[in-house]
Amino acid sequence: MIRKHVRGTRAILGAVAALVAAPAAVVAQSGGEGFLFNQPRVTVSIRSGYALPRAGSDIYDHTISQLTIDRGDFASGYFGGEIAARLTNRLDLALGEEVNVGMLDVG
Repeated sequence: MIRKHVRGTRAILGAVAALVAAPAAVVAQSGGEGFLFNQPRVTVSIRSGYALPRAGSDIYDHTISQLTIDRGDFASGYFGGEIAARLTNRLDLALGEEVNVGMLDVG
């Protein structure tokens, strides 16, 4: 019974030692400067989401009282993107655009 416990403990310690030693054996990335391949010249990003404002301020109250809309009508989805080009080692030029898409029944 004790031998099984000792064997199990040795197996666990051996596995832990192998896992701890494995990162030291891994070769670092060869691209340099923190990038896998090379430093990117151009980057492109896209994003999307859903905006759900609380609509609890005076401007929302005024808008709701003057128009035929509800608080939930201020919610909308948004889509956006950005493209950036590297000008120097520490400077990028970025252009972005974002569009909010709200659905409102007008009828």
